Amino acid sequence: CDAVLSSPCSQLFGVPLPLLGAGAYGAVALAAGGAASLARSGRAVPSWLSSGLAAGVCCLAATSASLMYILQAQLGGASCVWCWASAAISGALLSILVAGMDRRQMADAAGPGLGATAAALAVLYAGFGPLAGSGISSAAELELPYVSPQVTTESSEQTLSLAHRLREAGAVMYGAFWCRWVRAAAV
Repeated sequence: CDAVLSSPCSQLFGVPLPLLGAGAYGAVALAAGGAASLARSGRAVPSWLSSGLAAGVCCLAATSASLMYILQAQLGGASCVWCWASAAISGALLSILVAGMDRRQMADAAGPGLGATAAALAVLYAGFGPLAGSGISSAAELELPYVSPQVTTESSEQTLSLAHRLREAGAVMYGAFWCRWVRAAAV
């Protein structure tokens, strides 16, 4: 978790992500507790509470999914137990929420849930967007230098024969020179 907590992605608009996460999970827990208490006492759960709970759970799930993507794509797949636990919990909460709803409740919660998801993704994009904080205003300004791959092994006769036949056939290899997976496959 040290690599994650010391990265630029450890804060959103200057607020530490663990603090934001604790607040979000706490708010969802309070809403769930209130809804459960009302349901146990035989009283109807107000639609605003159901909608708020759906919005909170959808927001948690969307945020966790986005942060897991950032963990893999921008932090090189760094290992963080807390990140994985948060993603598992938010995914489980979303599954429980959806499984416990009938069609009418699902229809009522769809708007707030989708709205909260869109809002969460917009906030995350504003804070962690691909070019956020880089000083680059568009992808066109981002220029990566080409680095020729180093040949470190000799090719067998069979491999050379295949390469020759592929060239004669007009085959073209498409890949990104900066992608570690493409580089690994090309070796």
